[in-house]
Amino acid sequence: MQCMVWYLQYQLPVAHSLTLICSARGALPQGAPSSPALSNLCAENLDLALTSIAEQNNLVYTRYADDITFSGNFISLTFVKMAQRAIEASKYELNDKKTLLARNGGKNIVTGISVSRKRLCVPRNFKRTARSAAHFLLCNGVVSESRRSGIFDPLHVDRVLGRLAYWHQIEPDNTFPPEARKAILQKLNDLKRGTTPPSTTRLNSYMTIYPSHPIHSMALS
Repeated sequence: MQCMVWYLQYQLPVAHSLTLICSARGALPQGAPSSPALSNLCAENLDLALTSIAEQNNLVYTRYADDITFSGNFISLTFVKMAQRAIEASKYELNDKKTLLARNGGKNIVTGISVSRKRLCVPRNFKRTARSAAHFLLCNGVVSESRRSGIFDPLHVDRVLGRLAYWHQIEPDNTFPPEARKAILQKLNDLKRGTTPPSTTRLNSYMTIYPSHPIHSMALS
C-alpha cells in the first residue's frame, strides 16, 4: 500500500500517513470508503490495456471493481483469449467460471442490472422479491414481518426501503417503488404515533416491457 502511494509521487511521510488512514490492523479492510479509489489505482495499467484492445475491436470497455464488461454490436469468440492475455500481463487472473459471452436476445446482466433493452432495468426476480417484501410488510405490519425468520430483525424495514430506493434509482419512471416507500414510511409514522392504520394497503404494480436492443456483451470477473 505504501509503495503504491509513493508511486503516485507523494513524499514518504505523506505516503506513510495515507497508508495508515486507509488500513486497519496492518491490512486493507474490505468495503471501506477508500476501496473504490484504491482499486482504480491498482487497475490503472489493466484499464489502459483493456481499453486499447476494446477500441481495436470496436468495443466499449467498462469496469466496476473486479467486474469487467465489453459491449458492442459484435464480439468474436477469440476476443476472450485476447482479453485474458492482457489481464494476465497485468498480473491478474481471469475467473473462467464467471466469464460469459452473451448474445442478442439473451439475458444480459451487468453488476446486477439488466442491459438487454434500450433502458436499464432491474432483473425480474429482484422486482418480484421487492414487491413481495413490500406487500407483506404493509399487510402484516412492521413488527410481524421483522420477526418472520423467528428472530426479530431490526434492519428488515431498512432493507426493504433500500431495495425500493435502488429500484427507483435504476427505473425512475416506474411508480411502484416510490409509492411503496411512501406507504411503508406512513406505516412507520402511524406505528410511532400509536394509531392503527388499515390492515391492508393496495399498490398498483406493473412491469414495463421495452423492445430488445441489438447488443452483445461479455462479462469477465
